[in-house]
Amino acid sequence: MTPGLPQNEQWTNFQERFGTHPFSHPAWCRAWTARYRPRAVHVLGASSTGETPRLLAPFAAHDRAARSWITLGAPLVDFGTPLGPRDHAGDLPKLLAEHSGSWSTVRLCGIDPSVAELLTADVGAGIEFHRLGAEDTPRIPITSYDDWLGRLRPGRRRAIGTTLRQLERIGSHSFDVVDAPGEIGRAVREFESLRLQSWWARGRDHELLPDIRTQRHSHFLHDAVVTMAATGDSSVVRLQLAGRLVASAVVLWTPATALLALTATDTRLGPNISAGLAIVAWTVRLVNERDRSVLELGRGDEPYKFALGAEARVVDHLLAAPAGTMAWRWREAARQRWSLARYRLRTRERQ
Repeated sequence: MTPGLPQNEQWTNFQERFGTHPFSHPAWCRAWTARYRPRAVHVLGASSTGETPRLLAPFAAHDRAARSWITLGAPLVDFGTPLGPRDHAGDLPKLLAEHSGSWSTVRLCGIDPSVAELLTADVGAGIEFHRLGAEDTPRIPITSYDDWLGRLRPGRRRAIGTTLRQLERIGSHSFDVVDAPGEIGRAVREFESLRLQSWWARGRDHELLPDIRTQRHSHFLHDAVVTMAATGDSSVVRLQLAGRLVASAVVLWTPATALLALTATDTRLGPNISAGLAIVAWTVRLVNERDRSVLELGRGDEPYKFALGAEARVVDHLLAAPAGTMAWRWREAARQRWSLARYRLRTRERQ
C-alpha cells in the first residue's frame, strides 16, 4: 500500500521560498503518487511537529523490498535538487543517514551541478555520492521579449515574423492563457488530445516513452496541473485558429522561472505557419510579463531549443550508497543495459 504524503504547510512554504523547479511541488508529487502508486514514499525533512527542516527531499521506492529509492516522480522529472537554502545542501547526507536502515541505494535525478559538486566532494555520515551521468537542460534567459528576439539568428527571426504576419492576415486567431482552477482541467484534456494526435500523425508515437503515452499519464497530468493552478503554479497557453486548437503548451511556474513542460501542435497547417514557433514566442512574452527571468526547456539537447535562443545547462544524476559498498555498480550496469535495449526497441524505424 502506498503511504500518504505529509499534509502540512512546511512543504508548501519550502516550495514558495526555495523552489527552483516544479517537480518538488507538493501538488505534483501527490498527483504522481496517487496515479503511479510506488511501494513507498519518503519525504525527508517533512515533519508534522511544526519543526522547521533543514532541507526537504521527496523520494519513492519501486522495488519489491522498497529499499532502492529514487527522486519522486522519476522518470517524469527534469530537475530534482532538494528544497532548501543552497548552503544547507550539504545536510542531505545527514538526512539520508537518519533513514539508512530503510534504503540500500538512493538515486537523485536532475541535481544542480553546484549541489552535486558539494555532495560528491566528501564522504558525509558514511555515505558516498557517485555520478551516474548528466543531461542537458537548455534554458532561455529572458530580460525582455525584444531582447530575446534580437538574440535569435536572422532566419529564426524571419520565421517567427512570417508566422505572425500570416496569422494576422488570417485574422480569426487568438492566443490566450488558462490558469483558473475551474477552467484549466478542460484545457489540459484538449492539450493532451492534441499532443498524442500530433505524434500519431507524424508516425512517431512509438518513440514516446511508455510512461507518457498511457491513459494513466493523461490522468496524472490533469490532476497535477489542475491542483497546481490553485496556487498559481501552472498554466496552459493556447493558439486557436478559426476556433480550432492548433498549438498548446503546459507551463509550470516557480518564483523565478517558468518551465515549458510539454508542447503540442497541429501538424496539418501549411509550411508558412509554424504554430510551434508562434506558441513559444507568445510564451516568452508571457514569461517576461510575469517577471520570470528564465524559461526552462527541460531535458534534451535538441537543436531547435538552441535555435530558440537557449543556453546550455547540465544537471547531474547521482547515486547515494553506504561508503565502501560496490554491489550497486553491478545493478547499475544491468539497469543501463536494459534501458538502452528498451530505447533502441522504441526508436527503431517501423518496417
